[in-house]
Amino acid sequence: MISSSIQNPSYTFYLYHLEEGPELSAKPGPERIEISKNELTLRHPVFSKRFIVYLSPEQRHQLPEIIKSNRTFMDFLNACSLMIHRSDLPDDVSAQDRAKHEYKSAHAISLLNEAANQGYAPAQNNLGWCYETAKVVEQNLKIAFILYKLAASQGHAIAQHNLGCCYATESGTHTDFNEAARLFELAGRQGVTEAVYDLGLCYMFGLGVEQDFTKTALYHEQAAIQGHVMAQYNLGVAYQKGRGVDQDLKKAAELFRLAAGQGLSHAQHSLGVCYENGHGVEKSLEQAVHYYALAADQGNVRAQYNLGVCYLNGIGVKQDLIQAARLFKLAADQGHTCARYNLGVCYHYGLGTQQDMEQAVSYYLLAADEGNAMAQYNLGWCYLCGKGVIKDLETAIELLQKAANQGHAQAQTDLEMIKGQLHRSPKTESNENSPTKKRLDHRKVSAAKKLKISSS
Repeated sequence: MISSSIQNPSYTFYLYHLEEGPELSAKPGPERIEISKNELTLRHPVFSKRFIVYLSPEQRHQLPEIIKSNRTFMDFLNACSLMIHRSDLPDDVSAQDRAKHEYKSAHAISLLNEAANQGYAPAQNNLGWCYETAKVVEQNLKIAFILYKLAASQGHAIAQHNLGCCYATESGTHTDFNEAARLFELAGRQGVTEAVYDLGLCYMFGLGVEQDFTKTALYHEQAAIQGHVMAQYNLGVAYQKGRGVDQDLKKAAELFRLAAGQGLSHAQHSLGVCYENGHGVEKSLEQAVHYYALAADQGNVRAQYNLGVCYLNGIGVKQDLIQAARLFKLAADQGHTCARYNLGVCYHYGLGTQQDMEQAVSYYLLAADEGNAMAQYNLGWCYLCGKGVIKDLETAIELLQKAANQGHAQAQTDLEMIKGQLHRSPKTESNENSPTKKRLDHRKVSAAKKLKISSS
């Protein structure tokens, strides 16, 4: 909300988005300007941070004289109409048109400076954002902080929130979570939804305030009602875990659905988990796959992994080993430990991909280094039998021991057998035809048949 104390009857004007391109064509939008008895208010979802706003000549003509005569406000409005950053231009725009845009952007900054120097809080806030994000001007976080502070001191709600973010993230100033929380509360009282959400985070992590999950849920509920997607998701997690609220899986699923509808991949994945397990919704493996796929397409690593497991085992979808291996690869490349193990299994046994023991070993190694017991076990057998790696009995025993220490039952059994055989006849390990070697091979085959794909 951007306001100015201008006495005037009530008027409403509609704003337009600027179409990207050299002609600056206007596209009608739902945003509006409201001029009431006591204040002029520009309402726009991202108006405080974006400048692609245009008031048509007809609308400008309709502005009351008292508004048109307010030089400070008109400078601000003109700046917002002119502002467009060269990075927003198409790649094929002509040099002439690019120069024209850069000239207009520079003029917009000049107008913002004039309005800010006259103490106009909205201009100070928006100019601060330009310096923070390097839009048109060279980035200068200290100047951004100063401008936010000037606007916030006048009670500008969005500037209060932006200033709080500076203190919370050490942007242009020192870290001060106490001041950040105070500013978030001030901005939240004036209806800045993002500030309400951030205040909830302060209570969640005890930043500048005493940790209080009940207050976290309270503030996130306020923000969720206003459609804040992360607040909806976090409140869903709170109801799922009973953190700060009574556990309610149905409410959790409803909140995940709201956030998923806004395209949040975390919520899509969580809603998929709800459908897979029947938590708060009627169990539906097909719906689980649907939401996993939505999240996976956005690069959500857990969804990629879970969807891979679904394709591997034919859960809610026709079995497709190639798709499973592809999804495990996507998740593995993002560092998902179980996906790395599963991809190792795919390469080990040629599931959805060509069998490649060296690749199997490489992924087992990645997962084993992260403490995955099954990867340690499989890698141990690779070293024991020289599959995809040079045979190394000492390394094999070390890996099997690590898996056994984590409670891997087969590793415990195999390790006991191997150590027993080595104790009775330590040299028979090198004899390919020895009874011990045959027993070890039998154990390996039996163990391989018992391998299971991790679904955690």
